[in-house]
Amino acid sequence: MSSCESAKRTSCARIVLPAVVVLLGFLSPTSKAFDGQRRGFAIGVGAGWGAVTHLQVTSDDMQETSQSWTFVVPIGWGLSNTDLIAFLPAPSFFKSDLFDGASSMQGLWSVRWYHYFAPSGPSAFVSGGAGRAVFNSSCGDLNAAGVGVGLSAGYEFLPHCSIEAQYFHGWTSEGNMDFGHDNLSIILVATAY
Repeated sequence: MSSCESAKRTSCARIVLPAVVVLLGFLSPTSKAFDGQRRGFAIGVGAGWGAVTHLQVTSDDMQETSQSWTFVVPIGWGLSNTDLIAFLPAPSFFKSDLFDGASSMQGLWSVRWYHYFAPSGPSAFVSGGAGRAVFNSSCGDLNAAGVGVGLSAGYEFLPHCSIEAQYFHGWTSEGNMDFGHDNLSIILVATAY
């Protein structure tokens, strides 16, 4: 074997070996995904109905409770079959009479911890977290943001299918307007794990 061939093999090994290690590093977390266990990658989608309340803190006369449609898309990682950490965007859409019937949205984009009381379904669960509260209305291009906290309790009645009651409270502001928000929704969620 010539020194040129040996150098090519050494150079190839320097490229291939790290590439294989990196590839295995990316594939090993996904090997725990979608295996029917809550441990590993999880993603879901859900929709439900509820009530939203918002008030303008700077004016007690501006308070409203409306019916809303809530949508969720949890994306997370199961630490075990009973504990999961997830990013949960949860916007609620409604028509606001305070803003001349304008299409409005309030929601919480949060990081949540879920705890299931059994390692596999059916199982009750609770979750809690905090994140960014948002309030938008097409009337006057209102885009308020702030902080919020969320809690939920639910029941996984079939593997990958659950129903939950979700509550969040948030505080948002834009310019000289400050708002307080409450949202209570009942949501059906399908989760792949």
